[in-house]
Amino acid sequence: MSIQKNSLSPMNKTTYIYNSKTAVVLLLTIALLFIGIGLYLLATEGSAPANWAVVVLFSAAGLVFLRQLFDKRPRIIIDMEGIEDRKLKGVGKILWQDIENAYIKRMRGIAFICLELHDPEKYTTSKGTLQKGLQKADGLLGITPLIITTSYADKSEQEILELIKAHLV
Repeated sequence: MSIQKNSLSPMNKTTYIYNSKTAVVLLLTIALLFIGIGLYLLATEGSAPANWAVVVLFSAAGLVFLRQLFDKRPRIIIDMEGIEDRKLKGVGKILWQDIENAYIKRMRGIAFICLELHDPEKYTTSKGTLQKGLQKADGLLGITPLIITTSYADKSEQEILELIKAHLV
């Protein structure tokens, strides 16, 4: 008798978490709205630096959101070996045996998952001076060196935390 992938427990299958298409479309719509406002201001009030700044800033944001809309790659991968978040550049897969604990932290309405590691240096040595300085400041706020951002993910931070906790025994 073969076991189907859907019948496996969360610990025995790979979970893929993607960007929420609804959230990305909303952000793209907002960016386009502000581009339109900026162009209107340029047409009616002239070439003021602030008007150009609105157009340039939201055009760049719009391009990022457009790219995310068509990005088919998973953002976070949780499997039997560990967790990988594409937003953690240069970190790669964080192995379960290296994770001591995980918890949700909220700051200014943004939720993310803090990972407490047995040896954080193992995953943070490749970071630059600025990033290391920011990590020290984060530490003062109770934020661990490695965090999983959950904004605009297609699963809630609670669902992601539960998947992580299921592997931490």
